[in-house]
Amino acid sequence: MLTKKAYIDVSECIGCGACVYACSTQALELVNEKAQLKIDSRTQLDWCTGKAACFDVCPAQAIEIK
Repeated sequence: MLTKKAYIDVSECIGCGACVYACSTQALELVNEKAQLKIDSRTQLDWCTGKAACFDVCPAQAIEIK
């Protein structure tokens, strides 16, 4: 089973933080006023579980779930 992931188009991100607050796994953070996925320093994998809460709340439509 493949897990879907969030992909953020930082050129479209407006830095509102709605996705950060919506994510139940705390997989997103704002860096330089742009959303990005958090990366586990030990495994180098992102924390995204593909639940798509971030996608649902992004007013700029800067997030895609694939």
